[in-house]
Amino acid sequence: MEVIYINVTLTGTNVLDERGRKYPKIRKSIKRWRNIIKTSTFLSGNALTQAFGGYDYVPPRCHVFNLSDGFRLIALIDFTSRIVVVDEILSHPVYEKWECV
Repeated sequence: MEVIYINVTLTGTNVLDERGRKYPKIRKSIKRWRNIIKTSTFLSGNALTQAFGGYDYVPPRCHVFNLSDGFRLIALIDFTSRIVVVDEILSHPVYEKWECV
C-alpha cells in the first residue's frame, strides 16, 4: 500500500500494519517511525542518523532502523524523489542472516 504525505511518499505500509499486529510489543516503535518519516524532509543518511539514533546504511541500497525489542526495519529510500519503501521488519536473529540485495 502507498500513502502520500506532504513531505514524502511512503509505500509498504502493509508491512508496518502486519508486523504491528504480529508483534504488539513493537507497535509503538512502528508508529513513532512512521510519524517521523511522514513529517520528514530528510535529504541524506546523516539527517536520518540524527533523527533515529539507531540507523545504518547497508550497501548497496538498504536503510536499516533499529526498533525496540531487537527488531530492525528495512527500507529503501530515494532522497531526491522523497520516496520511502518499507521492505521488511525482522527480528534480530533473522536480521543477522539477512543480506541487502
